[in-house]
Amino acid sequence: MIRLQNIYKSFGNLDVLKGVDLEIEEGQTMVILGKSGSGKSVMLKIILRLLQQDQGTIVIDEEDTTNYDEEKMVHVRKKFGMLFQSSALFDSINVEKNVAYMLEEHTNKSAHEIAERVEEVLSFVSLPGIQEKMPADLSGGMRKRVALARALAYNPDYVLYDEPTTGLDPMTAKTINELIRNTQVTQDVTSIVVTHDLISAFYVGDRFMLIKDGEVGFCGPPDEFKESDDPYIKEYLASAREYRYESGNEMSGRQ
Repeated sequence: MIRLQNIYKSFGNLDVLKGVDLEIEEGQTMVILGKSGSGKSVMLKIILRLLQQDQGTIVIDEEDTTNYDEEKMVHVRKKFGMLFQSSALFDSINVEKNVAYMLEEHTNKSAHEIAERVEEVLSFVSLPGIQEKMPADLSGGMRKRVALARALAYNPDYVLYDEPTTGLDPMTAKTINELIRNTQVTQDVTSIVVTHDLISAFYVGDRFMLIKDGEVGFCGPPDEFKESDDPYIKEYLASAREYRYESGNEMSGRQ
C-alpha cells in the first residue's frame, strides 16, 4: 500500500501541491488526472523521493519513508518499476542491456539467468528476439514496450506510468493500455498511471484522482467520475476530444 498524507510542494512562488492525500490499495490501478502543470508527475517523483516534498508524510508498505536519505531509499525503490513519458532508454546500449540493467546492478543472477528473464519480459510485451536492436532502431510504441519490459524485469510490487500513451497513434496507444491492464492482472502489481488521455484512463483505471488547483478535486471509481455533477469535472470531461473506441463504443470502462 502507498499512502501520502498532507503533501505540499512548491517551486519558488508556484504552489503545485497543497495538502494532497492519496491512498492506493494493493492490486489497484490508480489513475491521476489533472491539467498540465497540476503536479501529477511531481507526485510520482515524491513517492520515489526523486523530489523532496515541502511537507507531508509518505508511507510505503507501512514503512514511513518521509525522512529517508538516498541510502535508505535504495531498498524501497527496488519495489518500483517506472515507465517514463520519454521511455528513457539508454541510447548507447542495446535492448538486452537496457532491460537487464536492474538485474545486473542489483542481483547476483548469472548471465544465463538474466538472459532468460530478459527474454521472458520481452515476450510478455510481444517483442521477443529483439535483444540486439538499438533503441534508435525502434518505433515509439516499441520503445514504450521495451521500457515496460525493463520496468518489470526486477519483479516490482509497484509500476508507475508517466503519460504512457503520449505521442502514440490510437492503435499503438490501445496496445499500451492493454499491456498496462495485463501487467496488473498477470504480474500481480499495483499501478499508478499519470495521464491526460481519458481513453487510457477509463481502460486501465480502478480508481481516479483528479488534482485541481493543487488539491484533490475527486477521488473515487471511474463511473462516479464520469457521472459527477461537479462543474469542473464536467468541463474536464467535455474537453476530451475522444470518448469512443474504434468500435464506436463510448469509453465507460474496460470492455
